[in-house]
Amino acid sequence: PNHNTWYEPLDTPEEIERAVHWVLGEPDIFLNTVGDIKLLPQVLDAASRFEQRPPAADMQALVQTQSLTSLFGISA
Repeated sequence: PNHNTWYEPLDTPEEIERAVHWVLGEPDIFLNTVGDIKLLPQVLDAASRFEQRPPAADMQALVQTQSLTSLFGISA
């Protein structure tokens, strides 16, 4: 898909949910608003269903399969 961002966002509901839930489960970080307005409803939906942070192994799998990198040099 073509997104209106300078970066390649996660765009499947499963990926978005895992990432949003991981962020919301980390007390020392916050969730930035998604850059592509078309993805915002998915992010808000995932946030509304947050119960707990996914296991670190699940997030690490997402990082590896999507080749995610930190903008700030922080590892997931």
